[in-house]
Amino acid sequence: MVPQAQGKYVLQATGSGGGVKSNAPHVTFCIVTCQPNVLVEKPTDTPTSYPADITISPTVVTITPTGTVTIYPTAKVEFWASPPYANAGQCTTLNWNVSDAKYVYLDGNQVNFSGSQQVCPCQTTTYTLSVYEMDGTQKDSKVTVTVSGSCQGPTTEPPTWAPPTTEPHTQAAPMDTTGLSISGVSLVGEGCQFYGQAYVDD
Repeated sequence: MVPQAQGKYVLQATGSGGGVKSNAPHVTFCIVTCQPNVLVEKPTDTPTSYPADITISPTVVTITPTGTVTIYPTAKVEFWASPPYANAGQCTTLNWNVSDAKYVYLDGNQVNFSGSQQVCPCQTTTYTLSVYEMDGTQKDSKVTVTVSGSCQGPTTEPPTWAPPTTEPHTQAAPMDTTGLSISGVSLVGEGCQFYGQAYVDD
């Protein structure tokens, strides 16, 4: 007999001896614990291998840690341009706000975790904010400033002043080789005296 539920069971047997049958009951009380419709498998002799740091008992599984695991929060990054467009040569502002990180770099230059920087590009330019996580992992965020037109520069180089190659000198006045010019000569005689006039040009 296989018991189907938990409870008390009575086993009664009759016997005969010397040709005489005895009806005296032989009663045995058995208390059985079972679950209906559940088969209990017989354990095998085959050993089961488990890692050395795991202990298994009939009802308890114990896992013993062999090291320390550190979990870092993920860096939070905000990076934007205000405004994200400009005419060539005009300026706009890059803004960023970073938390839970080790280092922050803007285009290769280390900056604070929060800040802003004015830029005045002459053409469409992409800027990179590099954030290093607490575990050393690098995370890049990019912002593009769209530029209209181009910067106007001088078409030719302005002339450069250079000192004279020789010392300055004073030219001598030409020598006067012509004589006097006399004109309009007039004489008036009175007795032994003469009066006159003339025009002299040099």
